[in-house]
Amino acid sequence: MAVIGDPDGYRLAYEAGLHAVAEQASTLRETRDRAGALLSVAAVSGGLAAGLYFTDDRSAAIGPLGVLGVVVAVLGFFGIVLATVMIWRPMEGQFVHDAGVIVGSYLEGDPPADLPELHRELALWLGDQADFNRGQLSERLKWFNRGLLFLPVEVVGVIVVLGDAARGQENVVEHKKGPEAAGQAAGASPSETAQSRHFGEARSAVAATAPPYLKPVAVALGHPSERSDRISGCRRSHEQFG
Repeated sequence: MAVIGDPDGYRLAYEAGLHAVAEQASTLRETRDRAGALLSVAAVSGGLAAGLYFTDDRSAAIGPLGVLGVVVAVLGFFGIVLATVMIWRPMEGQFVHDAGVIVGSYLEGDPPADLPELHRELALWLGDQADFNRGQLSERLKWFNRGLLFLPVEVVGVIVVLGDAARGQENVVEHKKGPEAAGQAAGASPSETAQSRHFGEARSAVAATAPPYLKPVAVALGHPSERSDRISGCRRSHEQFG
């Protein structure tokens, strides 16, 4: 068909449409890259919470509040995964021309299209394609914003897990220090308290495995401090009655 407009105007419209579609392709690529970075951050945070929860020495220190934090972190992580999948899924739009269509339908058509007519047809096609791509990109940008909302949810869950694990660990340490604190209150040093505990355990083990005729001897041996107390008592009794 013969064009009725300015040929330079058709060329300008074609270049504007081509630039718009190229910008849309760049926006899609950047959105997918940012979604990948968001998923990486979420994976690191989720791995930290999972490591605290599934480690034997840490899981015992996590209470109900920590379990709730784990649930919140998992929900936030799966929300980010869903948003990333929706962004990365294949897109139906097109960002390049089909060279076969240009050659077969325009350059070798009947009659062949001249350059201004070719610019006009391609500019119209780029306009329609840009409108279609705009809807696809808008949907993916909405999913990216949803993923950004899920990230603070996961971070809050991880913080709750860390805080609850730290409090639980402190309680476990204080519980372990209880016997040693009692020994220190009685006037014994920490090393003496630990030594007394080890000797008590060893004496019980020897008494349990020794033959019947050696059990009184094993029980009488006891801790060196206990033996010294018995010896001192015997000496004082001997001095009083000797």
